Amino acid sequence: MTLRRAATEAPFAPEDAHRAELFAQHAASAFLLQELAEHRRRLAEKVDELEELNQHKDAFVAGVSHELRTPLTAIIGNVMTVAGLGDMLGAEERRELLVAAERQAKSLGELLEKVKRCSEIAGYASIDEFVTHVLEKEIKKIMPPEEGDSASAELVKKRLQGLGYID
Repeated sequence: MTLRRAATEAPFAPEDAHRAELFAQHAASAFLLQELAEHRRRLAEKVDELEELNQHKDAFVAGVSHELRTPLTAIIGNVMTVAGLGDMLGAEERRELLVAAERQAKSLGELLEKVKRCSEIAGYASIDEFVTHVLEKEIKKIMPPEEGDSASAELVKKRLQGLGYID
């Protein structure tokens, strides 16, 4: 900061210089506080964004978990029925239950192998990391970050349809 006086005025006294120095320190502090507040605001936005992504990941993992549990439940239920009822079931009923369990097991195995293979080909350290990355990319297609949460439900639905997630 530079202070000037007209040549016709009295020179600055030492206490004037001290006041100017204090003022400059206070002004600098105010600018730093303003900058700190801006950084804090941006950090809070990032935290919100990460929390939202984490919620999407959790929802995806819950969905995947459901998709994995459903065939497992069918497999376990069919096998337990055959094991528990044994000869009380007719041969055709036993065969149908076991064929259905086998079909569900194969379907589940194929899905897991596809996810595992894609994860390995892409060079991910874990299947979880791969699945999380896929989810984040798909969500960005449906709800681009630049739109935030402003996309209407109708627009999101159209994007989901366009990507083949819903009819």
